[in-house]
Amino acid sequence: MQSGMWLGRDKQGKTTEKEEEEEEEEEEEEEEEEEEEEEEEEEEEEEEEEEEEEEEEEEEEEEEEGGGDVGC
Repeated sequence: MQSGMWLGRDKQGKTTEKEEEEEEEEEEEEEEEEEEEEEEEEEEEEEEEEEEEEEEEEEEEEEEEGGGDVGC
């Protein structure tokens, strides 16, 4: 193997190791950004679910307070 270690494409259709590393870094950055976006979406969904649960609990409490004597 030569000291240049051709992994990609240069003028002869080969890519240098440096270019390969840069491409890998870009891919890693894109993956990290996608993961962050997914995490943010999950957090938003969790917050929405929590809000819905709180609203349901409040509605149940109101029903219990308002109709506690019904059926006795």
